[in-house]
Amino acid sequence: MQTVGPFSTREISSAFWLLIFAAWALRKPDIRRAIYRIGQSFCHLKILVPIFLMTVYVWAIIAGLKAIGVWQPDLLKDTIIWFCFGAIAMLARFATADRPGNAFRETLTDSLKVVILVEFLVNTYTFPLAMELALVPLLSFIAILGAIADTKKEFKAVSKVLKGVQAILGMTILTVAVTRAWADWQNLESLDTLRSVALAPILSVSLLPFLYLLILYAKYEIVFVRLNSGSSMSRGLKRYAHMRILMHAGLHLGRIENLLDGHMAYLAFARTESEVDRALSRAKGASVADPQEAATTYPTDS
Repeated sequence: MQTVGPFSTREISSAFWLLIFAAWALRKPDIRRAIYRIGQSFCHLKILVPIFLMTVYVWAIIAGLKAIGVWQPDLLKDTIIWFCFGAIAMLARFATADRPGNAFRETLTDSLKVVILVEFLVNTYTFPLAMELALVPLLSFIAILGAIADTKKEFKAVSKVLKGVQAILGMTILTVAVTRAWADWQNLESLDTLRSVALAPILSVSLLPFLYLLILYAKYEIVFVRLNSGSSMSRGLKRYAHMRILMHAGLHLGRIENLLDGHMAYLAFARTESEVDRALSRAKGASVADPQEAATTYPTDS
Protein backbone atom coordinates (compact mmCIF):
# COMPACT_ATOMS: atom_id res chain seq x y z
CA MET A 1 0.00 0.00 0.00
CA GLN A 2 1.21 3.50 -0.83
CA THR A 3 1.06 5.38 2.47
CA VAL A 4 2.07 8.66 4.05
CA GLY A 5 2.13 8.06 7.79
CA PRO A 6 -1.00 6.16 8.89
CA PHE A 7 -3.03 7.21 5.82
CA SER A 8 -3.08 5.77 2.32
CA THR A 9 -2.38 8.02 -0.65
CA ARG A 10 -6.02 7.70 -1.73
CA GLU A 11 -7.27 8.86 1.66
CA ILE A 12 -4.87 11.82 1.58
CA SER A 13 -5.91 12.68 -1.97
CA SER A 14 -9.62 12.47 -1.13
CA ALA A 15 -9.13 14.66 1.95
CA PHE A 16 -7.09 17.18 -0.06
CA TRP A 17 -9.73 17.61 -2.76
CA LEU A 18 -12.50 17.68 -0.17
CA LEU A 19 -10.76 20.56 1.60
CA ILE A 20 -10.29 22.38 -1.71
CA PHE A 21 -13.98 21.98 -2.49
CA ALA A 22 -14.97 23.07 1.03
CA ALA A 23 -12.78 26.19 0.78
CA TRP A 24 -14.40 27.09 -2.54
CA ALA A 25 -17.93 26.37 -1.31
CA LEU A 26 -17.54 28.40 1.88
CA ARG A 27 -16.76 31.49 -0.17
CA LYS A 28 -20.36 31.44 -1.44
CA PRO A 29 -22.82 33.23 0.88
CA ASP A 30 -25.74 31.00 -0.18
CA ILE A 31 -23.77 27.86 0.62
CA ARG A 32 -22.66 29.25 3.99
CA ARG A 33 -26.28 30.02 4.88
CA ALA A 34 -27.36 26.54 3.80
CA ILE A 35 -24.60 24.94 5.91
CA TYR A 36 -25.65 27.06 8.89
CA ARG A 37 -29.28 25.93 8.53
CA ILE A 38 -28.18 22.30 8.24
CA GLY A 39 -26.06 22.74 11.36
CA GLN A 40 -29.03 24.19 13.24
CA SER A 41 -31.20 21.25 12.17
CA PHE A 42 -28.50 18.80 13.17
CA CYS A 43 -28.18 20.28 16.68
CA HIS A 44 -31.51 18.86 17.75
CA LEU A 45 -32.06 16.35 20.52
CA LYS A 46 -33.93 13.96 18.22
CA ILE A 47 -30.74 13.74 16.13
CA LEU A 48 -28.03 14.15 18.74
CA VAL A 49 -29.45 11.60 21.19
CA PRO A 50 -29.59 8.71 18.66
CA ILE A 51 -26.05 9.52 17.48
CA PHE A 52 -24.81 9.58 21.08
CA LEU A 53 -26.52 6.27 21.84
CA MET A 54 -25.14 4.78 18.63
CA THR A 55 -21.64 5.95 19.62
CA VAL A 56 -21.96 4.21 22.99
CA TYR A 57 -23.32 1.07 21.32
CA VAL A 58 -20.48 0.95 18.77
CA TRP A 59 -17.94 1.49 21.56
CA ALA A 60 -19.43 -1.50 23.39
CA ILE A 61 -19.25 -3.62 20.22
CA ILE A 62 -15.60 -2.66 19.68
CA ALA A 63 -14.81 -3.48 23.32
CA GLY A 64 -16.38 -6.91 22.82
CA LEU A 65 -14.49 -7.51 19.55
CA LYS A 66 -11.25 -6.43 21.23
CA ALA A 67 -11.86 -8.85 24.08
CA ILE A 68 -12.05 -11.80 21.67
CA GLY A 69 -9.08 -10.62 19.59
CA VAL A 70 -10.98 -9.49 16.48
CA TRP A 71 -10.38 -5.74 16.92
CA GLN A 72 -6.90 -4.28 17.33
CA PRO A 73 -5.76 -0.66 17.94
CA ASP A 74 -4.31 -0.44 14.41
CA LEU A 75 -7.91 -0.64 13.14
CA LEU A 76 -8.85 2.60 14.92
CA LYS A 77 -8.52 4.74 11.78
CA ASP A 78 -10.67 2.36 9.72
CA THR A 79 -13.21 2.22 12.55
CA ILE A 80 -13.50 6.01 12.71
CA ILE A 81 -13.91 6.23 8.94
CA TRP A 82 -16.59 3.53 9.03
CA PHE A 83 -18.46 5.32 11.83
CA CYS A 84 -18.38 8.75 10.15
CA PHE A 85 -19.38 7.53 6.70
CA GLY A 86 -20.89 4.07 7.18
CA ALA A 87 -22.73 4.14 10.50
CA ILE A 88 -24.10 7.68 10.11
CA ALA A 89 -25.23 6.84 6.56
CA MET A 90 -26.96 3.68 7.82
CA LEU A 91 -28.75 5.68 10.51
CA ALA A 92 -29.97 8.23 7.95
CA ARG A 93 -30.96 5.49 5.51
CA PHE A 94 -33.10 3.59 8.01
CA ALA A 95 -34.61 6.75 9.50
CA THR A 96 -35.83 7.96 6.08
CA ALA A 97 -36.76 4.60 4.52
CA ASP A 98 -40.44 4.04 3.69
CA ARG A 99 -40.04 0.37 4.64
CA PRO A 100 -37.11 0.01 7.08
CA GLY A 101 -37.58 -3.76 7.09
CA ASN A 102 -36.42 -3.91 3.48
CA ALA A 103 -33.40 -1.73 4.31
CA PHE A 104 -32.34 -4.20 7.02
CA ARG A 105 -32.41 -7.10 4.59
CA GLU A 106 -30.50 -5.13 1.94
CA THR A 107 -27.81 -4.10 4.43
CA LEU A 108 -27.37 -7.66 5.63
CA THR A 109 -27.06 -8.90 2.04
CA ASP A 110 -24.60 -6.14 1.08
CA SER A 111 -22.41 -6.98 4.08
CA LEU A 112 -21.96 -10.53 2.81
CA LYS A 113 -21.17 -9.78 -0.84
CA VAL A 114 -17.85 -10.64 -2.48
CA VAL A 115 -17.61 -7.02 -3.66
CA ILE A 116 -16.36 -6.14 -0.15
CA LEU A 117 -13.14 -8.08 -0.88
CA VAL A 118 -12.81 -6.25 -4.21
CA GLU A 119 -13.24 -2.88 -2.49
CA PHE A 120 -10.64 -3.87 0.09
CA LEU A 121 -8.08 -4.76 -2.58
CA VAL A 122 -8.73 -1.56 -4.55
CA ASN A 123 -8.43 0.61 -1.44
CA THR A 124 -5.38 -1.26 -0.12
CA TYR A 125 -3.20 -1.28 -3.22
CA THR A 126 -3.27 2.38 -4.15
CA PHE A 127 -1.08 4.47 -6.46
CA PRO A 128 1.61 7.07 -5.63
CA LEU A 129 0.26 10.33 -4.22
CA ALA A 130 0.76 12.37 -7.41
CA MET A 131 -1.24 9.83 -9.42
CA GLU A 132 -3.99 9.66 -6.77
CA LEU A 133 -4.27 13.46 -6.76
CA ALA A 134 -5.08 13.28 -10.48
CA LEU A 135 -7.15 10.10 -10.33
CA VAL A 136 -9.61 11.07 -7.57
CA PRO A 137 -10.98 14.25 -9.24
CA LEU A 138 -10.99 12.55 -12.66
CA LEU A 139 -13.11 9.64 -11.45
CA SER A 140 -15.40 11.99 -9.52
CA PHE A 141 -15.85 14.24 -12.55
CA ILE A 142 -16.71 11.32 -14.83
CA ALA A 143 -19.17 9.94 -12.26
CA ILE A 144 -20.92 13.33 -11.93
CA LEU A 145 -21.14 13.76 -15.70
CA GLY A 146 -22.55 10.24 -16.00
CA ALA A 147 -25.20 10.93 -13.38
CA ILE A 148 -26.23 14.14 -15.18
CA ALA A 149 -26.27 12.39 -18.56
CA ASP A 150 -28.58 9.67 -17.21
CA THR A 151 -31.26 12.31 -16.46
CA LYS A 152 -31.66 13.37 -20.11
CA LYS A 153 -32.69 11.14 -23.01
CA GLU A 154 -30.78 13.29 -25.50
CA PHE A 155 -27.56 12.53 -23.57
CA LYS A 156 -28.04 8.77 -23.79
CA ALA A 157 -25.09 8.30 -26.16
CA VAL A 158 -22.85 10.39 -23.90
CA SER A 159 -23.97 8.33 -20.91
CA LYS A 160 -22.93 5.10 -22.66
CA VAL A 161 -19.49 6.53 -23.46
CA LEU A 162 -18.99 7.72 -19.87
CA LYS A 163 -20.04 4.33 -18.48
CA GLY A 164 -17.57 2.69 -20.84
CA VAL A 165 -14.79 4.98 -19.62
CA GLN A 166 -15.73 4.24 -16.00
CA ALA A 167 -15.65 0.50 -16.71
CA ILE A 168 -12.21 0.71 -18.35
CA LEU A 169 -10.75 2.79 -15.53
CA GLY A 170 -12.36 0.56 -12.91
CA MET A 171 -11.02 -2.63 -14.51
CA THR A 172 -7.57 -1.08 -14.84
CA ILE A 173 -7.46 -0.13 -11.15
CA LEU A 174 -8.80 -3.55 -10.14
CA THR A 175 -6.26 -5.35 -12.33
CA VAL A 176 -3.40 -3.39 -10.78
CA ALA A 177 -4.76 -4.12 -7.28
CA VAL A 178 -5.17 -7.85 -7.94
CA THR A 179 -1.68 -8.06 -9.51
CA ARG A 180 -0.09 -6.36 -6.50
CA ALA A 181 -2.12 -8.52 -4.12
CA TRP A 182 -0.92 -11.68 -5.89
CA ALA A 183 2.69 -10.56 -5.59
CA ASP A 184 2.13 -9.67 -1.93
CA TRP A 185 0.19 -12.84 -1.11
CA GLN A 186 2.18 -13.70 2.02
CA ASN A 187 1.22 -10.41 3.65
CA LEU A 188 -2.31 -10.48 2.26
CA GLU A 189 -3.15 -13.84 3.83
CA SER A 190 -2.21 -12.67 7.33
CA LEU A 191 -4.67 -12.44 10.20
CA ASP A 192 -4.35 -8.63 10.18
CA THR A 193 -5.59 -8.56 6.60
CA LEU A 194 -8.54 -10.75 7.50
CA ARG A 195 -9.42 -8.34 10.31
CA SER A 196 -9.25 -5.37 7.93
CA VAL A 197 -11.49 -7.06 5.35
CA ALA A 198 -14.03 -8.19 7.94
CA LEU A 199 -14.11 -4.98 10.00
CA ALA A 200 -16.76 -3.01 8.08
CA PRO A 201 -19.14 -5.99 7.51
CA ILE A 202 -18.87 -7.07 11.17
CA LEU A 203 -19.53 -3.55 12.46
CA SER A 204 -22.40 -3.00 10.01
CA VAL A 205 -24.13 -6.25 10.91
CA SER A 206 -23.52 -5.63 14.63
CA LEU A 207 -25.15 -2.21 14.31
CA LEU A 208 -28.40 -3.64 12.89
CA PRO A 209 -29.97 -4.63 16.26
CA PHE A 210 -29.45 -1.09 17.58
CA LEU A 211 -30.95 0.46 14.44
CA TYR A 212 -33.86 -1.98 14.54
CA LEU A 213 -34.75 -1.03 18.12
CA LEU A 214 -34.27 2.67 17.37
CA ILE A 215 -36.60 2.56 14.35
CA LEU A 216 -39.08 0.43 16.29
CA TYR A 217 -39.13 3.02 19.10
CA ALA A 218 -39.62 5.83 16.56
CA LYS A 219 -42.54 4.00 14.93
CA TYR A 220 -44.17 3.38 18.32
CA GLU A 221 -43.77 7.08 19.12
CA ILE A 222 -45.58 8.02 15.89
CA VAL A 223 -48.40 5.57 16.65
CA PHE A 224 -48.89 6.92 20.18
CA VAL A 225 -48.71 10.57 19.06
CA ARG A 226 -51.39 9.94 16.43
CA LEU A 227 -53.50 8.04 18.93
CA ASN A 228 -53.25 10.79 21.54
CA SER A 229 -53.72 13.79 19.26
CA GLY A 230 -56.19 12.47 16.73
CA SER A 231 -58.95 11.14 18.94
CA SER A 232 -61.29 12.02 21.79
CA MET A 233 -60.64 8.81 23.70
CA SER A 234 -60.89 8.85 27.46
CA ARG A 235 -57.61 8.52 29.33
CA GLY A 236 -58.52 5.05 30.46
CA LEU A 237 -59.26 3.92 26.91
CA LYS A 238 -55.99 5.46 25.65
CA ARG A 239 -54.05 3.54 28.28
CA TYR A 240 -55.85 0.38 27.23
CA ALA A 241 -55.12 1.08 23.55
CA HIS A 242 -51.41 1.69 24.32
CA MET A 243 -51.19 -1.60 26.20
CA ARG A 244 -52.99 -3.53 23.46
CA ILE A 245 -50.80 -1.98 20.73
CA LEU A 246 -47.68 -3.07 22.62
CA MET A 247 -49.10 -6.58 23.00
CA HIS A 248 -50.15 -6.61 19.34
CA ALA A 249 -46.82 -5.56 17.82
CA GLY A 250 -44.20 -6.26 20.47
CA LEU A 251 -40.80 -6.21 18.73
CA HIS A 252 -42.35 -6.87 15.32
CA LEU A 253 -41.53 -3.84 13.16
CA GLY A 254 -43.72 -5.05 10.29
CA ARG A 255 -46.86 -4.98 12.45
CA ILE A 256 -46.20 -1.41 13.54
CA GLU A 257 -45.60 -0.37 9.92
CA ASN A 258 -48.79 -2.15 8.90
CA LEU A 259 -50.71 -0.35 11.63
CA LEU A 260 -49.41 3.03 10.46
CA ASP A 261 -50.02 2.30 6.79
CA GLY A 262 -53.75 1.75 6.96
CA HIS A 263 -55.32 1.03 10.33
CA MET A 264 -54.65 4.03 12.55
CA ALA A 265 -57.67 5.99 11.30
CA TYR A 266 -60.15 3.50 12.74
CA LEU A 267 -58.10 2.80 15.85
CA ALA A 268 -57.80 6.49 16.73
CA PHE A 269 -61.59 6.91 16.71
CA ALA A 270 -62.44 3.76 18.63
CA ARG A 271 -64.89 4.41 21.44
CA THR A 272 -64.80 1.13 23.31
CA GLU A 273 -62.26 -1.52 24.25
CA SER A 274 -63.97 -3.96 21.90
CA GLU A 275 -63.45 -1.56 18.99
CA VAL A 276 -59.76 -1.25 19.86
CA ASP A 277 -59.47 -5.04 19.97
CA ARG A 278 -61.35 -5.39 16.68
CA ALA A 279 -59.09 -2.85 14.92
CA LEU A 280 -55.91 -4.57 16.10
CA SER A 281 -57.27 -7.99 15.25
CA ARG A 282 -58.03 -6.92 11.70
CA ALA A 283 -54.66 -5.16 11.39
CA LYS A 284 -52.89 -8.34 12.51
CA GLY A 285 -54.55 -10.43 9.85
CA ALA A 286 -54.30 -7.88 7.04
CA SER A 287 -51.53 -7.10 4.63
CA VAL A 288 -50.23 -3.54 4.32
CA ALA A 289 -53.40 -1.65 3.49
CA ASP A 290 -54.14 1.46 1.52
CA PRO A 291 -55.63 4.15 3.80
CA GLN A 292 -58.75 4.46 1.65
CA GLU A 293 -59.14 0.70 1.61
CA ALA A 294 -58.81 0.63 5.39
CA ALA A 295 -61.55 3.23 5.71
CA THR A 296 -63.96 0.94 3.85
CA THR A 297 -62.78 -2.09 5.81
CA TYR A 298 -63.81 -0.67 9.17
CA PRO A 299 -67.44 0.45 9.32
CA THR A 300 -68.25 2.78 12.18
CA ASP A 301 -70.40 1.18 14.82
CA SER A 302 -73.70 2.88 15.36
